[in-house]
Amino acid sequence: MIHMFVAQTKAESIRIIRSPFFLLFSIAMPLAFYFLFASMNGVDKSIQSTTWGVFSLMSMTAFSLIGTAVSQFGIRLSFEHQDGWVRLLKLTPLSPAVWIGSKIVSQMAVHLIVIVVIFLSAGLVHDIQLTAGQWILCGLWLWIGSISFLALGALLGTLKNANTSVAIGNVLQMGLAIVGGLWMPLSTLPSWMGSVGEWLPSHRYANGAWNMIAGKNPAGIDFIILTGCGLLFMLIGIIVFWPRYVDNEFPLFTDIFMVFIFLPSFFILFSILSFLINRFFIRKISFKILLSVILYGLSFFASYFLFKDIWSVNVRFISISLTSLVGLIHYLISYGLSLVNSAIRKKLDENIG
Repeated sequence: MIHMFVAQTKAESIRIIRSPFFLLFSIAMPLAFYFLFASMNGVDKSIQSTTWGVFSLMSMTAFSLIGTAVSQFGIRLSFEHQDGWVRLLKLTPLSPAVWIGSKIVSQMAVHLIVIVVIFLSAGLVHDIQLTAGQWILCGLWLWIGSISFLALGALLGTLKNANTSVAIGNVLQMGLAIVGGLWMPLSTLPSWMGSVGEWLPSHRYANGAWNMIAGKNPAGIDFIILTGCGLLFMLIGIIVFWPRYVDNEFPLFTDIFMVFIFLPSFFILFSILSFLINRFFIRKISFKILLSVILYGLSFFASYFLFKDIWSVNVRFISISLTSLVGLIHYLISYGLSLVNSAIRKKLDENIG
């Protein structure tokens, strides 16, 4: 299982990186826009407590990650469904969990590469002066925040017509970028457009990074809108394409919509780890409970110190408590559904017998 996951993740990552569309639209075009906008407005000219060089850098990095999530993930999913690739996978030893997990991990790895490449390019060409902490925190914010747009991509990938998903994806990407203030500040747009842009996830996504480079913390509304939109995208997908869980041993980890609806909380990672260890290595129920408590405790304290310089103690405690609750709910629902499915299969076997 592990070897299959590693091999599939490697294959997915190489496929994305070798794609000419990725190199053109996720690397070359955002960099071209960055150098164009920074040069036109003046790299060292002041804007929102920073300079145009830094402001535009965060904007174009966000633009690149949104496009990568929508096109390289969402549109690709749509084509795989249309071309019958998903049906073909069912004939191989590759499980749905490995296939979906490898896509998520490889996409997040590619997002990290995009951030590093764009940051390095801007830093070398325009000699961007940021502290090591600002580089790291802005990179982490953009990296983790991109999960919400992966959720949008997953929703887009449910479309049966891939050509339709391409058209919608391009409109979404450009609309989120322009109206969200990634190409130009909202203050330069018409008032009605600026009012709409303030509530778009793309604007809140970039705004968190803008605040960090200005020496501020991301606004609470930034986190709320990003997380809320990610949940909304997946909720719509679940309502429209509600899966059948019969014969699915652990559905919340093998169904892409149910995976992504919980991804805005990275505590899902600890849920998955807890499940895998409990499933394959631990038999006694007391040890299973103990392990889950330990993992959630470690995740709580790790995140508490991770956001030490971003949020106050009260905000950290409330936010982490709520997100850890999401992870716990995910695990409990998953376990409950697995029990239901086991009971259904047992009943069917009895009837057949």
